[in-house]
Formats: sequence, structure tokens, C-alpha cells
Amino acid sequence: YDLVLKYHPIDTNIVFIGGTNLYRSTQAFRNSSAISWIGGYMPYTKRPYFETYPQHHPDQHALCFFPNNPNKVLSANDGGIQKTDNCLQDSVMWTSCNYSYITSQFYTIAIDHATPNNPVIIGGTQDNGTYMTTGSFPSDFWEMKLTYDGAFCAIEDNRKGYYMSAQQGRIARMIIDDKGTIISKGRIDPAGYRDWE
Repeated sequence: YDLVLKYHPIDTNIVFIGGTNLYRSTQAFRNSSAISWIGGYMPYTKRPYFETYPQHHPDQHALCFFPNNPNKVLSANDGGIQKTDNCLQDSVMWTSCNYSYITSQFYTIAIDHATPNNPVIIGGTQDNGTYMTTGSFPSDFWEMKLTYDGAFCAIEDNRKGYYMSAQQGRIARMIIDDKGTIISKGRIDPAGYRDWE
């Protein structure tokens, strides 16, 4: 999980290591001067305004080289699959291969137990936030209401409040109208967890 190690099929001094981020070394990681960040979170980024590598996603799972062109690479991570035509560029250019195909692993979902047949659902997804839908059909739009790793969530009876949580015990309560617009939100987790809003 979140770990990949690959070397270039032609030049074994070019090594790729992926955990949360993806790095490339042109000297087999023998020294730090030849290491480049090419995917995942920006090194030393801080919550709540973390940044990611353009068109790439954190949490690396696999790296595959095209047999007919070993500089062309597929990267698989928690955001799906991205492709580059040149893994050796100074700034690697990634393109999504998801083509509207989205994979989501829901940790939990929640409904309003007091309102029969209400279509509102919220759910915390692994590494991809907490989403909400107000529609009745599977194709209806889901909108992210809380970023980070989505976790447990709940809806108060009659949708008086929505509770969403993220990693490290962070919990938020939101008031959301029938159209899905956030009216107000606030932190309700213990003091000392004030590193995101």
C-alpha cells in the first residue's frame, strides 16, 4: 500500500520511488542532488492548503513502463491512473487516463433516518474527501463538502446538521440547505486540532 519502487528499463541508474509522493533519481538515490519530485503532495506543504503535483495524485501504488517506449509511463495512485509521455523531463507532464471513470472507496455513508425516502446521502471516501448528493438517481452529481481523507459521517434527524470527519480525529458540523449549499460550518473536535479550517 502506497509503496512502489521501479527502475528505468534501459538505464538502471534512473530509479522511481513512490509512497505518498513520487520521486525520481538519475543516480539510483546515491545522493540527494539528483532527486526530483514528480508526483503526489508538494514536499513540505502544510494543511489546510496543501498542494499537489500538477495533474497527479498522492498515494502511489504502481508504475508501468510502455514496452515500445520506456520513457512513457503509467502511474496508478488513489486518484486513478495518469500517463506521461516522458518520465525523464525536468517537469514531468501528467495526463489523466480516468476518462470520467472515478473509483471511490467509501468508508461510511449516512442518511437522514427521520425523513423517509429523502435522497440526501453523504459519504466519507478514502483519500478523496466527504461527498454529498441530493439527487435520487445513481447518475446525479456528488459534490465534495469536506476535503482530506473522508471518514465517519452522520446526518441529524430532519437534516438539521451534517457531521463529517477526517484523519486525526478532525470533525466538522455543517448546516446545508436542500440544494446542497453550505450555510455555515464549524469545527467541533477537541482543542489542539486547529491546523485546518
